[in-house]
Amino acid sequence: MSKVYKFSSILYKSKLIDPMKPLFFPLLSVLILSGCQKESEDNLQTSTTNCKLKTITYDFSPSPRTYNVVYSNDNISELSSSVDKTQYTYNTMGQLSKRETFKLGNSQVQFKSEFIYDNKGLLLEEKNYEYFSGSLQATSRYTFQYNGSKRSQMNHFGGTAYRGKTVYTWAGENINSVSFYDSTNTLECKTNFTYDLTKENSFHTKFNTFYLIDLYEEDLVHIYFLCRNQLTSFSSQCPTFETKNWTYTYNVQNLTKTVKVNGGSTPLWTFTYTCD
Repeated sequence: MSKVYKFSSILYKSKLIDPMKPLFFPLLSVLILSGCQKESEDNLQTSTTNCKLKTITYDFSPSPRTYNVVYSNDNISELSSSVDKTQYTYNTMGQLSKRETFKLGNSQVQFKSEFIYDNKGLLLEEKNYEYFSGSLQATSRYTFQYNGSKRSQMNHFGGTAYRGKTVYTWAGENINSVSFYDSTNTLECKTNFTYDLTKENSFHTKFNTFYLIDLYEEDLVHIYFLCRNQLTSFSSQCPTFETKNWTYTYNVQNLTKTVKVNGGSTPLWTFTYTCD
């Protein structure tokens, strides 16, 4: 099943999620550094308080799971729950270089991702591994192309085999569409996005490496973290036409507190913070 189709079942029917796997469309997208549209910059609602994430609750099956956030200086070094934990290693430039997930009480790495950057700090390649048959096995690889500092394309590989690509188009600092192609470079489907240009997405402006850290790592979920403004809806033809609306609540510092999709009873994410 392609990751495009998998997204709908995971995000909107989260009971299908494997709670031990760091649901990770291992794209680990880009560091987006580009000019914002003037009108959104003038009207953007921002917070000036210095805050760090404290807990993150995910809508995993059979019930939501809360992860405590551990920092090393300003970098997240671990997310830990009552079931599993994920640890993060950084290079001398402060870039995330490795992510490893463990079952609680078991020192064997279950999932591992490695990240390679260029001299501008842009993500060039991601390699992913999973533990089975007694050792960590390479499962997928992604390479990235850019137009300036904005990601324009992601290439998918299973082992050495080319599996297809994802192509991105931008409007200002927000991705307004993604197109998915198969291994023959035939277009499979396209998804369009809309945003609230008056609302800052703090996971782009204040926690801008979170797209590499988050445990919900499906491709369309990453669009939320990578863009300057708050995602409000997307219209997808993957595999059939549907529109999904995203809604939010905020804390007193105007940071995102909860994220819901189509008004669901349980938030997809719930965040808490510690603030100076």
